[in-house]
Amino acid sequence: SRKIADFFPAIIYIYDVDSRKLRYINRKVTDFLGYTFEDVESWDNDFMHLVVKDDVELVKNELHKFFSLKDDESYSYSSRLAPKQGGWKYFRTFGTVLNRDENENASSMLFVAQDITQEMETGSKFRRLEELFNDTQDVLKFGVWEWDVLEDRMIWSSGLYRLFGYDPIAEKDSLELTPAFYLQHICDEDRDKVVKNREHLLNHHAFDSYYRIRDRNGRFKDVRDKCKVIRNKKNELVRVIGSTIDVTEQLQLYRDLAEYKRIKQENEDYLGYGTWEFDVPSKKFRWSDGMYRLFGYDPDGCRNVLELNEDLYKKHIDEEEFEKLAVIRDRMVSKKEEKY
Repeated sequence: SRKIADFFPAIIYIYDVDSRKLRYINRKVTDFLGYTFEDVESWDNDFMHLVVKDDVELVKNELHKFFSLKDDESYSYSSRLAPKQGGWKYFRTFGTVLNRDENENASSMLFVAQDITQEMETGSKFRRLEELFNDTQDVLKFGVWEWDVLEDRMIWSSGLYRLFGYDPIAEKDSLELTPAFYLQHICDEDRDKVVKNREHLLNHHAFDSYYRIRDRNGRFKDVRDKCKVIRNKKNELVRVIGSTIDVTEQLQLYRDLAEYKRIKQENEDYLGYGTWEFDVPSKKFRWSDGMYRLFGYDPDGCRNVLELNEDLYKKHIDEEEFEKLAVIRDRMVSKKEEKY
């Protein structure tokens, strides 16, 4: 039986309840943790010498849970054990009652401890990546989703729950995520357009669309939807994956800029003025629409035709006046004058 116990890829040991000491431990304690049987005996078989100090109370509390087990029951817990060379390793320990005393209380317990360090480290890396991804979704205000076409079901990332005003933890299991549920959040004026576009675009490999949604709290948001269509070998639609990003701030900025440009053009038309910008290295100008009109040009027809440079100005300004303006402009460029 000892050979069999030493064959298993785990630390197997028997724990005596009354003395709270090890009655037996297999050779894997050397393979996994570097301790010899002499080391174990030098601790007076006190199992807690194997446990990382910060986990001692946890292990003691877990051991108490084994006392209430029935003969056919088992229990497991995870904790860190301390190798002889230092550091720690994660172990998942399974245990059951091995013997009972005359009062039917547990007198000894059998434990099997498996090294799960790599599993825990991998899980920790995935958790860190997931946390980073969730933080990125929050910062950039986006979420990702997957639509199983055959099952007509969707999977949402936490960012998409938040984008639509839902709690990704509290409401994850209570919502029925389907394309119909998603469409309920699209504003009435955009919904038919989105459905039509989707039906057309699903015939391709990808699509990109903009529309407005109303989240569960009544807030309106502009979003951009980018999707990839996945088909099987028979060219049948099976899955669609995509991302939805909140572009409300960007589109509002575009609207504000367009409104500013409109007001500015109205002012230029009404007051008869224009604005310009001079690029010193290239010695070229940029004109507002008012400047084109001021010099008698159609801004729409001439914007990409005229070369805005000093030669163009010379055609419209007296040579003597142009030289005076050029001197003043050069003084400004050299920071000797602030305005002219």
